[in-house]
Amino acid sequence: VVRLEGCVPFTDIGRPELAQKPILFVVPPDAEVKDVEIISATKTRINGRFTILPVQYPEPFAINYQPKPFVKPDPQVYRLSAEYPGILAKVGHIGTKSGFRLVTVVIYPLQYVPARGELYLYRSIRIRLEYEEGKVAPEGIWQHKLRSETEAVKRLVINPEDVEAWTPPVKEVNRFEMDDTTFVNPELAIMTPDAYVNDLKPLRDWKCRKGVPTEIFTLTWIRNNYPGANDTVKVRNFIQDYNQNHATDYFLCIGDWGVFPMKRMYMATAYDNHISTDFWYSDYDGDWYSEAYVGRFSINNSAEIANHINKTFKYERESPSSGFHEKIFMPAYVLWSGYGCPVNDTIALHDPPAWHDAKRYDWIQTLTTQEI
Repeated sequence: VVRLEGCVPFTDIGRPELAQKPILFVVPPDAEVKDVEIISATKTRINGRFTILPVQYPEPFAINYQPKPFVKPDPQVYRLSAEYPGILAKVGHIGTKSGFRLVTVVIYPLQYVPARGELYLYRSIRIRLEYEEGKVAPEGIWQHKLRSETEAVKRLVINPEDVEAWTPPVKEVNRFEMDDTTFVNPELAIMTPDAYVNDLKPLRDWKCRKGVPTEIFTLTWIRNNYPGANDTVKVRNFIQDYNQNHATDYFLCIGDWGVFPMKRMYMATAYDNHISTDFWYSDYDGDWYSEAYVGRFSINNSAEIANHINKTFKYERESPSSGFHEKIFMPAYVLWSGYGCPVNDTIALHDPPAWHDAKRYDWIQTLTTQEI
């Protein structure tokens, strides 16, 4: 098995598990990406003869999961006398984040000759990304999001110096425009089953007093005003409309699974290969980048709503002005597969070194609700 720092493994089942490195570029908002050209590359052979194991099926977090049999090497690939995968770079995913056009180029720094067991490392690869401007209708960005999204994109891409030059068209919004007693362009949209409207009014009023124009939208209203084959599609269309045409940034779903619609998505490592997620709502154009911020109160009754709202009030009214953002409390319960603790350990490895991680693991000492 080969690993390279900063790279991710191949995922083609039965083929050699080499390493690949996705690199993200920003390009002009109206550009159509044509190709990636290799300008120069230098390689060296790694000493030894190698038998690279084939990619196996991922193992899900599942009760009584029966691992699949070992997948044997794909004979068509493992008989090759030429380098595999045989290319050094290719254009991958293309999408937009708040109007910024983003392109993934996948780099293949390792090349393997299976028939001879030879492994080569390309120590440097110089590429040219080819694109043509004026070929794609650019998406706009709301003025109030320009600064934050510009900085966010700079942190994502390998060419941050180009981000400001390739800013998408900017749109203005009157955030406090009113239609009778409601905001036409709310910053926060609360989406709820009809039965909980009155329970949510204290949250709406508090947000408005804070200067965050907020409106409540019932599931019935969304059903009656947006097309779609089912409620999840109608909610998604509502989010897209209000994010694109009303400058609404934040959307709060009220209700657990079965109370407010939630999308089931395929995920190979999930129990029964599917997982419930609201990411499908936030990435309403299906390009892997969230356009809106979507959260959820996972509640089943009015008492649970009151509890969530009280926690929100306490957090927003009583939190210290600084310091607490750098502290993470990590309780973990021993699940059927024992994965709770390793998940937290992995998170702790990747947060900033200066942050404080407070861990409480049930397998070490049973935790009570009061302790947590």
